[in-house]
Amino acid sequence: IRLQWEITNRCNLHCAFCYNSDDRAGHQALAPEVSRSLAQQIVNTNVLEVVLTGGEILADWELSRDVARILSGGGVGLHLITNGWFLDDEKIQEMKNWNLLSVQVSIDGADATVHDEMRGRPGSWKRAVTGVRRLVEAGIFTVVGCVMTRRNWRSLEDFIEFCLLLGVRRLLIGDMLLVGGGARCRSELLL
Repeated sequence: IRLQWEITNRCNLHCAFCYNSDDRAGHQALAPEVSRSLAQQIVNTNVLEVVLTGGEILADWELSRDVARILSGGGVGLHLITNGWFLDDEKIQEMKNWNLLSVQVSIDGADATVHDEMRGRPGSWKRAVTGVRRLVEAGIFTVVGCVMTRRNWRSLEDFIEFCLLLGVRRLLIGDMLLVGGGARCRSELLL
């Protein structure tokens, strides 16, 4: 009924806790023509919803757009998970043509300090927050996903208030997965 598809392994961030980090270097994503064919097969099997993620789903915009168009055209509801870096007005306008149920953006705090450190790239918090604002302004159901660690849990109350002020419709808070980079960051676990 619902499946999650990691359509690409490409990513512009270097999150210390990324569960994919060990696989990225030697792992090849499906060829674009195979992904497009797979999208049509998913439509033909009457799947109701697909969560498109990566790596960073928008790092390969052309492929992501093509797959989303195929799935949407077949009546499949879409959820996207992104780090927000590539969310611009052009992409958001295209997304409004899809059978889009939600877009989840990863943000790990109410300010850039911890987020940028955890995500391994300066400016990533600002880009994610700008992306969320654009999504909300476009009327797209927007979700923020947060990885809770020893670095950010004390500011959870401020973070919740920040998300409410952004107009976020849902906040998902989760633990690190203890695989990939998460296995090397055990000291960041809350328990």
